[in-house]
Amino acid sequence: MGLFGTFEQSVPLSPFSHEGPVWQVAWAHPMYGNILASCSYDRKVIIWKEENGTWEKTHEHTGHDSSVNSVCWAPHDYGLILACGSSDGAISLLTYTGLGQWEVKKINNAHTVSPDPAYL
Repeated sequence: MGLFGTFEQSVPLSPFSHEGPVWQVAWAHPMYGNILASCSYDRKVIIWKEENGTWEKTHEHTGHDSSVNSVCWAPHDYGLILACGSSDGAISLLTYTGLGQWEVKKINNAHTVSPDPAYL
């Protein structure tokens, strides 16, 4: 897997980080630096951070029993929070707590999600 820009050459990510197709990537708000999340058929979510021109894996979440199909960062006002949706019917919320640590909350049987409860 690699990142490509229109004016820059590609920046490779570790080819052995995901063991299956990558379904989606999502950028965190720029106020947190260059942070990217990727999700895959291999049931993993990987959070990457770019420093000095190199992308490093900073966290790997393996708490799902099936393909992770979607990742989405919360609005920056809420902090560095990532929602991960899986084919196992669960959503994981990963919250950065500082010093490289992530708190994980898993919500099972989550089949509908809306930022506004009026639309559920």
